[in-house]
Amino acid sequence: MGTLSIENFLPNLKKLRLRNTKLNWKNMYVVGMLPKLEVLILEDNSGVGRKWKPKDGGFHGLKFLCIHDCDLQIWKATNGHFPVLECLVLMNMYHFEKIPSDFADIATLKSIKLYKCSNSTISSAKCIQEEQREYGNNAFTVDILRDDDLNDSNWYE
Repeated sequence: MGTLSIENFLPNLKKLRLRNTKLNWKNMYVVGMLPKLEVLILEDNSGVGRKWKPKDGGFHGLKFLCIHDCDLQIWKATNGHFPVLECLVLMNMYHFEKIPSDFADIATLKSIKLYKCSNSTISSAKCIQEEQREYGNNAFTVDILRDDDLNDSNWYE
């Protein structure tokens, strides 16, 4: 009998939504090992702790990442941790400090959407937008969402 691992147990999972799982950020690498994961939604304290430093080798196929209402403040990630990310959504992240500056180097990144986030998070998103435009990616957008935007299902997934 082989060793049970998440990548063997759920090898074809493409979308995952976690809610109130209280998984420590340092253990989030387990989710990142899912080989076909493209969409990850982390809601309501699904990740706990102030700091997240992803391990190398995970999240290699992730295109959409939403972090909603978690206590994350410091995110030590590089473009190599999320190499094909297309959309990042941060919601109700009042104490989150900033989006990692290396995200400006993710060639596939199309948009960052923010709702009820700190001013420093908004500033970091705008810096990433400036760098993306310097690279010639004029289609890249940063959207600061309002309450009315939440009724539009197109922004979330």
